[in-house]
Amino acid sequence: MTELNLDYTIKSKPKCVVQVDVDIPWKEIEVKLKNIFKDIRKEVRMDGFRKGNVPMGIIKERYTPDARAELIRRNVPDILEDIFKKEDINPVTTPQIESYDFKEGKKLALLVKAEVSPEFKLKKYTKLKVYKTESKFTEKDINDTIENLRDRNAALEVKEGAAQKGDFALTRMQVFMEGNEVKLGFPRERLIEIGEDGFLPGLGDKIKGMKGGDTKEFTYKFPDDYYKDELKGKEADFKVEVKEVKVKKLPDSEDIAKSMGLESVDKLKENIRKNIKAQQENRQNAEVENQIIDELIERHDFEVPEGLVDEKFKAKKKQMESYIQTQGGDPSIIEEDKIRVQARKDVKAGIILSKIAEEEEEIKVADEDRKKEEDNLAKMHNIKDRSKIKKNINDNKILTDKIFDFLKEKAKIKTKEAK
Repeated sequence: MTELNLDYTIKSKPKCVVQVDVDIPWKEIEVKLKNIFKDIRKEVRMDGFRKGNVPMGIIKERYTPDARAELIRRNVPDILEDIFKKEDINPVTTPQIESYDFKEGKKLALLVKAEVSPEFKLKKYTKLKVYKTESKFTEKDINDTIENLRDRNAALEVKEGAAQKGDFALTRMQVFMEGNEVKLGFPRERLIEIGEDGFLPGLGDKIKGMKGGDTKEFTYKFPDDYYKDELKGKEADFKVEVKEVKVKKLPDSEDIAKSMGLESVDKLKENIRKNIKAQQENRQNAEVENQIIDELIERHDFEVPEGLVDEKFKAKKKQMESYIQTQGGDPSIIEEDKIRVQARKDVKAGIILSKIAEEEEEIKVADEDRKKEEDNLAKMHNIKDRSKIKKNINDNKILTDKIFDFLKEKAKIKTKEAK
């Protein structure tokens, strides 16, 4: 794009916004607009005229708004890019055209808003006082883990007779209040374990003693802390049909070991020890990193770009909705206020970490870092084909890990024993 003769002014606004007022003289855009009208004319079909032969006067009368919009679409992004480059402005979200004034023979006046990273001075970020919790595990913990594995891999077999504590009832459930059906946010058919509180405390006790094919109606009072405000502490009429009663059959420990490709229960225990240790290290790592983030955010007071917060919020919400739906739940349970608070925290943390990396410590991602990440992913997922792994190498993740490694190395970390 050839450089245009244009006037512009830039004003800083609250909340990390810059406003750009741009005036483009008519002579700079006249030819471009004529060419757009010609392009439109080539494609227009109209009764009484062959394609491409509609009089230009009719084209302008009918398609001037479209031509102006196309002129904006084709040229404004490059114009803004040139301005931002000259003024050393780095938008963090896509600049938005707030308005434009455009009349033939007159200048094109644009009002654009762009979000930028906030200007702030870094406070002390080394020698942060944080702690990590160290918990010891015993042989009992390992045996409990094996029992959990047996329980998670148990098979459910249909049982004749009444549902008792520890059994599972496959139910079809309807709930009514004042004669109107109430949606609880989960499928009508649901497997309920007798004797466990589960999603509705005490509901299993109402079903205990029922057999496959039995139907029962009863009144149930929702807990005072139920997630739906309109149902908290309220009574409702339940209609439950037990379709089947099932009993849990646990596999042997040896079967669990074999299903994991291990030779014996001893090998299974060894594997569990390694996993517990790795989980503890991951938890400690996350614990320390969260404290570092909290401390950095506490020390830095600045506004963040609302567009970035909104993007992060939408991504988190979409991810949460997808997970809830795969579990058969109702996405309406999502508390959007809490997601937005976390999104704002994530954006602020990212800005602080980036400033530390770029302006203070010159922390960058090198080829050796990518190679190390590639090796870790290959080992973790037992992948031989390295070409598949390279597609998943994320420089942002590698950089974040390097920044945290630096901050943890410089922090004062104390160890305390878990209760």
